[in-house]
Amino acid sequence: MKLATLRISGAERPAVCLTNGDFVDLTVAAEHQILSGAPIGSVVDLLDDRAPQVANVRRLVDQIETGSDSINDRLRAANAVVPAGNAQLALPVMPKIVLSTGAAYGAHQAEMKVKGPSEPRGFLKSLQSVTGPRDPILLPTHEPDMVDFECEFSCVFGRTCYNVGAGEALDHIAGYTMINDVSSRYAAGDYIASLKGGDPNRSCELSDKNIFGKQFPTFCPIGPVITTKDEIPDPHNVSIGTRLNGELMQSANTNDLIFKLSEVIAFFSRWFRFQPGDVLTTGSPSGVGFARNPQVFMKPGDVVEVFGEGIGSLMNPVELAKA
Repeated sequence: MKLATLRISGAERPAVCLTNGDFVDLTVAAEHQILSGAPIGSVVDLLDDRAPQVANVRRLVDQIETGSDSINDRLRAANAVVPAGNAQLALPVMPKIVLSTGAAYGAHQAEMKVKGPSEPRGFLKSLQSVTGPRDPILLPTHEPDMVDFECEFSCVFGRTCYNVGAGEALDHIAGYTMINDVSSRYAAGDYIASLKGGDPNRSCELSDKNIFGKQFPTFCPIGPVITTKDEIPDPHNVSIGTRLNGELMQSANTNDLIFKLSEVIAFFSRWFRFQPGDVLTTGSPSGVGFARNPQVFMKPGDVVEVFGEGIGSLMNPVELAKA
């Protein structure tokens, strides 16, 4: 299934996306007793595949997709189906933790001219940076000129995950989504240069500033949907990429990941207690604007899309912040 959150008349409602691109408003479906079981408050209620409501929603989707006239007639009568062209997608889920993996793809390490890590690396994204599909990415007025895109295939937790082994790590995943790890690169050049020798303290200072450049408000778009893991059985063979104003910037496959997703989850779960709705990204592949010659950065008026096979396209316009 593809789980989504719809914005309808100022309210946010859990929904499921059909194969034709239309959405079923699960709140309305429950109100009209088309969806059986307890009401669904948000997408978080559907992330643990053991929950009874997950089976109920799957049953409803199967009935719709197989063309059950009675179900489809009742959905239309209740105005529970939102056509794809009319759907306003909100953030699919609001996480309490967004842990972004860094230095994760072999080709990206090569283009940045740095050595690959011996173990997974990561950092937290500020929750103030989280935003949804079609929401604007706001370039900060004091650092507007070197803002980069990074498409990141990401997993969403469906169960509490703490201190787990690699063999059981994927059992805690509900599904997958896309993140644009938007990054101000003002400190990136000096930081990369510092890795090749020099003062370790200065390198740490520049590393901090490089991470700070990823924390601005709106610098973490998530979406457009969460595709449940049964629809993406192999997370290490997913095509992903970025388009800037329709031009392909990044094109890669998760088979270039340096570490398996199960290894990454197990590694970070030693310190973090992930809860349903929390997100772990797998890092950016090659093709980022900073590494290009000439460099390419986002500017006001641009439209950026990060996309993933089986997930769809997460589109955001780019604007200059007002303050």
